[in-house]
Amino acid sequence: MNPSSNNIGAFITSKLALDNTSVGAGVGGSGTPVNGNVFDRLANRNLLLSGKLQLGYKFTGASGHTASVAWAIRDSVESGGTYGNIERSSPAAHPASGVSTITANDDGTAVRGVVEVDVDLMGAKEFLRAVVTPTLSASGVDSLTLSGIWALGGGEELPAALNG
Repeated sequence: MNPSSNNIGAFITSKLALDNTSVGAGVGGSGTPVNGNVFDRLANRNLLLSGKLQLGYKFTGASGHTASVAWAIRDSVESGGTYGNIERSSPAAHPASGVSTITANDDGTAVRGVVEVDVDLMGAKEFLRAVVTPTLSASGVDSLTLSGIWALGGGEELPAALNG
């Protein structure tokens, strides 16, 4: 398939950022940071320079309750090394960390959605990971399940998933 403006799939590739994670009633874990999967930016012949961290979630809570998803994008020079928040050339447009809040439905039904974080990888170190901290405002019946992917692009070659 030839890359073209009507074939977005050729311009992006995906990596698993965060395995399925659950916190809440009967599970615990609220407020505990979860390290995402490490990926090597240089393992792909096509160096990808931008993308999104996408965290899909399902939150079930009592009326008035909330869940927060704190996230940080971290990098390191080695896979098992020390990870720090990624440094950006435009930190205001692309912060290295943040928090999104999810509010429960009044009727207690599940809220589903995606937290999307724009990622500028210009100048990032070789190894990347997301760190996510899911926190519930109340215990008891509330629960939050989430997982994440990196949607990456901005390379010089197409298709974006080109390996070598």
